[in-house]
Amino acid sequence: MPHGFGGRIIGPCPAVTADPAAIRACSRSLPRPTADGGVDIRLFQDDTAPERCTAVVQYKAWNQAVGVKPVRELRGVMAHERVDKAFFMAPNGFTDEARAFAAENRITLLDGKLFLAMLERLPEPLRQQLLDFATEGDWTTPTCPSCGVKMAARDSKRGRFWGCTHFPRCRATLQMRSATP
Repeated sequence: MPHGFGGRIIGPCPAVTADPAAIRACSRSLPRPTADGGVDIRLFQDDTAPERCTAVVQYKAWNQAVGVKPVRELRGVMAHERVDKAFFMAPNGFTDEARAFAAENRITLLDGKLFLAMLERLPEPLRQQLLDFATEGDWTTPTCPSCGVKMAARDSKRGRFWGCTHFPRCRATLQMRSATP
């Protein structure tokens, strides 16, 4: 799978819940990516109170292990949302300090290997449904971290980059990765 799970972040919901209905519920509750490329997802899994958030999921597509500070910040989100549990996903894992803090605060940490193992444990029909949902549409073009629309490839004197299609209202840019041989 591509880095960052194909650029789509809806995957954690069914993997955590093993419930096919969670795919639809999570897709409706996805916010825009944050400035640091992270995503906060709120899970609504209480049939008796469907409007009540039952857990939060934080996803960071960082190239290094996540330290304790973002995990502490997630604990603050839990308090604000009044939820008892949270999930933190990061493809490159967590520091020992982050793992210790998470263990004391009902935060489940999921690195890339664990997430893929969870996906492999899903029944084949659900796994295929999740794959179809995660890869539909254009997942090779980045989404603007400021306003959530697809970006466009742009050229400048300094080289190619991704620019928000809402320019000049939104001036967000992302560096374009160079092709590796």
